[in-house]
Amino acid sequence: LVFVHTSDGRFMLNFSIKDLEQRLPADRFFRNHRSCIVNLKHVREITPWFHGKLMLKLDNGAEVAVSEDRAPGLRAAVGLSGSS
Repeated sequence: LVFVHTSDGRFMLNFSIKDLEQRLPADRFFRNHRSCIVNLKHVREITPWFHGKLMLKLDNGAEVAVSEDRAPGLRAAVGLSGSS
């Protein structure tokens, strides 16, 4: 089961996160962790974190981590280069 958080609330979907990832436009959504996908439109801040990870701050104030192995993909998706 997958839970989707939107401005209208939290909704349960009856398919896997991999299925959701395949359904969402790759230019707007990024799988930042094996258990989480974020809408890049709502990312307000990207901060370097421990051991090569990144922390995302979203419009609603929520903070979500980007795993070390997915950090380079996020940097590429948002046009950042290097390790900062």
